[in-house]
Amino acid sequence: GRTAVVSFNPPVITNVAASSPATGSATFAWTTDENATSRVYYGTTPALGSSTALDPQAVFSHSSTITGVIVEQDYYYDVESEDLEGNVTRDDNGGAHYRFRFSTRPPSDLLLVYGGSEFERPLRYAAALAELGWLYDTWAGSLSDQPEVGGLSQGLRQYRGVWWQPELDLYPPVSDSARISIDHLLAGGGRLGITGHDIAWSNCDQAGSPYYSADRCNWTQQTLKTIYQLDPAGWSQVIGVALDPISGPYTLGVPYTEHRPGAAGDEIDPTPDATAMWFSNDGTPDQAGVRWESPTTVGNPVDAVWGGKKSRIASMAFEWSGIDNGNDPVSAIRTDVMRRTLTWLMGRDKPYVTVTAPNGGEVLTGNSVSITWTESTDGTNVAQRIVEYSLDGGLAWTVLSAAAGASPYNWDLTTVPNTLTALVRVRITDDGDPSLSGVDASNATFKIQRAGGDAAGPVVVAGSIRTNPNPVVNTGATTIAATINDVLSGGSDIQSAEWSAGPAPEAAGSGQPMSGTFTSATVAVNATIPVGTFAPATIKLWVRGRDAAGNWGNASQLTVVVNGDASVAVETTLPRTVELRQNAPNPVQMTTSIAFALPQAARVKLDIFDIGGRKVRELASGAMSAGRHTVQWDRSDERGRIVQPGVYYTRLEVDGKSYQRKIVTLN
Repeated sequence: GRTAVVSFNPPVITNVAASSPATGSATFAWTTDENATSRVYYGTTPALGSSTALDPQAVFSHSSTITGVIVEQDYYYDVESEDLEGNVTRDDNGGAHYRFRFSTRPPSDLLLVYGGSEFERPLRYAAALAELGWLYDTWAGSLSDQPEVGGLSQGLRQYRGVWWQPELDLYPPVSDSARISIDHLLAGGGRLGITGHDIAWSNCDQAGSPYYSADRCNWTQQTLKTIYQLDPAGWSQVIGVALDPISGPYTLGVPYTEHRPGAAGDEIDPTPDATAMWFSNDGTPDQAGVRWESPTTVGNPVDAVWGGKKSRIASMAFEWSGIDNGNDPVSAIRTDVMRRTLTWLMGRDKPYVTVTAPNGGEVLTGNSVSITWTESTDGTNVAQRIVEYSLDGGLAWTVLSAAAGASPYNWDLTTVPNTLTALVRVRITDDGDPSLSGVDASNATFKIQRAGGDAAGPVVVAGSIRTNPNPVVNTGATTIAATINDVLSGGSDIQSAEWSAGPAPEAAGSGQPMSGTFTSATVAVNATIPVGTFAPATIKLWVRGRDAAGNWGNASQLTVVVNGDASVAVETTLPRTVELRQNAPNPVQMTTSIAFALPQAARVKLDIFDIGGRKVRELASGAMSAGRHTVQWDRSDERGRIVQPGVYYTRLEVDGKSYQRKIVTLN
């Protein structure tokens, strides 16, 4: 028959992070090594006090978002996952809780809207926007289906530019609610870039599109300034228009690849008040992109950053992400098209800043460092410089100065904790109307390793404590293992680890030592718990680590069940005589543990014999230390074949004396 195997090991939690995808919100993310549920506990003090609703979907990658986050406010949080067997891990960062603080900053200049829940090519956008140094927020899901219009400090109207990208096969590509929000954006002053291969077809092909409606088609013409003509079989280039500020350099065409057959884009005509800026190269080339500027100023400067100025639209009836498709995710052509599109929408190019030091790979051991950068603007002056640092590889940032002067900036490190994953970031804002910003960070992380700069002990990776077997069987030896990590608590190498058992952990330095390769900031450790250490019960096992700076971390615990022989005594001292214990389990169906004890170091032979005295398997041979030892027998002989059911003997030879126990094997 079939055997169901139930795991008693909890999920291991790693990669915990917090980010702010939009003003006033925080998203928590983490991973588990098995499918598990998601919940976050959080608050403005270590007592936490609030939690997200349980997400019962069992997944490996977890994400949970809260709103109402206050800038310049410290938040503490734990994450929790429960696997399909009901084992729960709550990661409280070794008892210290995780922390985040979102600093006051100007709103991001650019909003990237992914229509639908998950755009298929996000890395192409991330690469281009990182290269150009835009500060941007991302909306998707409900934020894109029903986008808030907002004003100067929230919603669509707070952004200098909005770039709209539907999922590749989302229909209708722009929701009816989103169409209304876009109309309000442009009516109040706004700058919109929009790209999609089937927007015009979906909304306006009365004969071929099941998503057609007169209202949607009218919106396509009135708002996007696009008159649908044809949904062609496909094309391999998009071609620029001479002297056009966006496509002018590409009159010879740029490579273009449809994401599926028949999904290159729409051929369109601009409305009479708009201008064509791209063409297709199919058998009957036609226009495939338009740009438009309102003839008069619109809106009010009190409720939109572009209020009181002219609105602009740049619309591509194809996929921007399909340009130069062979270069994924980085394409100089795609990036340049984006830069030119945004420059036209804004009326000027954004300012640029480039961090030059520390720029990655450095090890800072002094009490200060000079942060340096270069900067440039497009016909404007620098109005503000913000210098920030991160100690966790960019997950959270702390402002050093919101009013820094020109490069360099002297960073005092005397109160900054050591870390292996530091970054610096510089943001500049110009004095245009409205202002535009540029940002750049270190190309890679650097280390801060000052003497005396590590005051925090390492943590036990949540869920990593394991016993084998689990439940524990006290008639055989048990292995306990865990992972100790100092990466986010000072970055020192792990120096040692220990385990203990009981309602509370032993005092730091008083537990049983664990083994490991102690040469890095993350170390897997283990130890053998001798046979008979515990009587049958439910117990707590504790593990903690110590770093090279001398800091002990908080102990983490695993609750386990101990099964076995109630008469087994708890053994913590060396045995007085040689002892060969009865194997467990016995009779044997698959694998059994054979335990023996040595009062002093000796040469040992441990073998299995059949009832006729023939040697079946050698299990151990050689010098062994004093103490208790356990080996496993999987019922195989020297050739790896499973032995027949019957009676066998374990024979232990030590210093010329032999000790023997009977073993019974079953089908």
